[in-house]
Amino acid sequence: MQLKRNPINTLSLQNETKFRLFQTCLNNDQTDADLKEQGEAFSIILQWLNEETVLLTPEFEKAYAKTSQAYLLRANALVQQLSADLANSPPAWLADLVPSFDSLLVGFTLNVDHFAVTAYLKSLCKDSLDAFNFDTHLNASNENKGDEARHTGENNTSYHKEANSTSSHVIEVCYEPELQAAMVDAFKKDPALATIAKPSYENDISAVERHTQLSAKDIIDLHCAKPYRVFTVGFLPNFAYMGLTDSKLTMPRLSSPRTKVPAGAVAIADNQTAIYPQTSPGGWHILGYTWQDLSGGDNASVNFMAGEQVQFKSISITRFIEQYLKRLSDNHQSLSAHQNKLASATKTTQRQANNKSKSAVLSIKNKGFYSQLVDAGRKQSMAQGFTPSGAMDWRAYMLGNALLGNDLHAPGIEVCLGPFACEFNQNAVVSVVGASASIFINGKAVEARFGVLALKKGDVLEIKQIGEINASSNLFCDHLINLIGRQNVQEQAHSLNTATQGLVLGGMRVYLAIQGGIDAPLLFDSVCSVMREGSGGLNGDGQGLQNNDELYTKPFKSSEQHVATTLLSDDEIDEVLSSNIFKRFKMPYRKAWQQYDLAYIMNQASSDDEKTFMHYGNDPAVNIHLLPSYQWQNFNRSERSKLFVSEFKTTQQSSRMAIRLAGDSLKINDKQLWSQGLCNGAVQCAGDGQLMAMLNDRQTIGGYPVIGVVDAISRGILAQLKPGTSIRFVQSDILQSTYNQHMFIRFALQVKESVLKRCAKR
Repeated sequence: MQLKRNPINTLSLQNETKFRLFQTCLNNDQTDADLKEQGEAFSIILQWLNEETVLLTPEFEKAYAKTSQAYLLRANALVQQLSADLANSPPAWLADLVPSFDSLLVGFTLNVDHFAVTAYLKSLCKDSLDAFNFDTHLNASNENKGDEARHTGENNTSYHKEANSTSSHVIEVCYEPELQAAMVDAFKKDPALATIAKPSYENDISAVERHTQLSAKDIIDLHCAKPYRVFTVGFLPNFAYMGLTDSKLTMPRLSSPRTKVPAGAVAIADNQTAIYPQTSPGGWHILGYTWQDLSGGDNASVNFMAGEQVQFKSISITRFIEQYLKRLSDNHQSLSAHQNKLASATKTTQRQANNKSKSAVLSIKNKGFYSQLVDAGRKQSMAQGFTPSGAMDWRAYMLGNALLGNDLHAPGIEVCLGPFACEFNQNAVVSVVGASASIFINGKAVEARFGVLALKKGDVLEIKQIGEINASSNLFCDHLINLIGRQNVQEQAHSLNTATQGLVLGGMRVYLAIQGGIDAPLLFDSVCSVMREGSGGLNGDGQGLQNNDELYTKPFKSSEQHVATTLLSDDEIDEVLSSNIFKRFKMPYRKAWQQYDLAYIMNQASSDDEKTFMHYGNDPAVNIHLLPSYQWQNFNRSERSKLFVSEFKTTQQSSRMAIRLAGDSLKINDKQLWSQGLCNGAVQCAGDGQLMAMLNDRQTIGGYPVIGVVDAISRGILAQLKPGTSIRFVQSDILQSTYNQHMFIRFALQVKESVLKRCAKR
């Protein structure tokens, strides 16, 4: 097999001779037997999505229709094999893998050259394809179709999870629309159920009847007629994508996804079927519900793996209710405490045991609207359906740690909207960075020079008026930008009046970092909590911080120094700003770029025809830089143009999972799209043509077409935009956005180094 660059007509960028997304076609001269008989070529496409991800997609030229089972079986077999090959011998830069139906999302770290990743993946694909035999793989996958249902609680923490041989699971489903009313009656009759949140059992079977022109009985019979193959697991932990359904059951996704689909919902979309293991947003049509616990882990009825077989079985409402209540009993959960699943007292005792030699640094007095522990995000979690999470405004989070001399990825607190208050049980040094806010210590307003505060035992820190323009705004970036003004750096792009409105005015998230970093339980090497998954966080239940929670810190390498020694002087900040960060910086793979000043790096503002949009408030439309990728070519030229000339508004339905936008609807060409891995910033186009920018707590896999990806700098800006803010997309490219990201991280590292040097001098 020979590998060669295929001159694919890829994405047209602002300066095509200088910038390109590297989309490489790997041609395989040795195809499988069926393809050889038809004389067709086989290839793999590599497509760069953003600064940290690449998508691999097998391509069978003309041999199979993309909708055919033959195509999907072969593509999925190869995707699973490539994923296994990467997982078995992971390169140092590999961050995560998301195998899907016919594509493989590969995440990598920022300390690697893009071209090195390309070369490695080329070599991997060559070796994998040389050794791969489709017929052998598919035959092995179908040897045990008759096996009885297997229930397992194994928690596999590797990248790649696939059944060695196909197991068969039987899932009982109640398809009757009357289930909702029956469950309401059951809850009324049994006082023990009074404390349990009343579940909702919406059903779309009547809508499916209208679309397919089939009766409800025919729909149920077709759905239960055959076993389905698990093609991949993603979106949520233990969410199994299965197919293919009978062509008569083909349904488009909902034009606008539901914000909440109940756990246990059995649904269909396109030629696929799945079960929602947890309550979650979703855009599929619900046919019925299973009583079986599919939430994943030791207590789950089934833990799905790619390659397995699933058979649905229709049951009555009576059977559903009986088994639902029995499941609660079998899990040894008292009905009155079902909402709490694991008693917080037990969790607190466990935390105290882990920190028995320490005393808590602070306790939460007012969690505000929502506050949670954050860091750089989970590692190697997406392959198992767990979102990576992480700090939403990664720039503010990193700067907060840098100002204290912490590791840039040290755990801290993300405060959304507030007001927030905590009491310190011992002396501590903290930083407060992010949106505009007013800071109080023991009820008295204070000025946080560079965002850093030295606190004493007994002090109460309050963060109020988050995002309000009349807040004191005494955060690090305010002072920093004024220093930039003294150096006349801002004259390269914008007036001081414009520059000082940016990072510190408006917004909705503030980051509280503590010297040494917060010590908390880890899931996938991260302290982050994700409510919709019910995973992570201080108590392991996915909940954010609660009043009276106690937090501990890790030792700081320079903790023997006086707490005030981390406060940098104006001269020292000037030294950072005048260092090599403002000189030409040569990337390892490209020629030197034009000098970018700090205002550009922090605020994504161009020095020519774009104005600064560091402002988080109600200024004219905020520029959000977008990398065309994924299904960009599936949108016609007029729709792509509409994306860049229209304004969109952020909506109230936005969250850590996604920023939903309202504006001109976009139309996509009618092409088959199988669910695919979603990278951070992927902009999905829903069935109604409205856009959603997927962010940190996104699902790992999604089925709506993606027109492009928001770049890293703009993702931090999006995270701070309040509902109702106007945005405008600006076309960008992979190398420029990667450069900007590297430059900001380099700046944060220089701030950290300056802090540590000052500690060493004292």
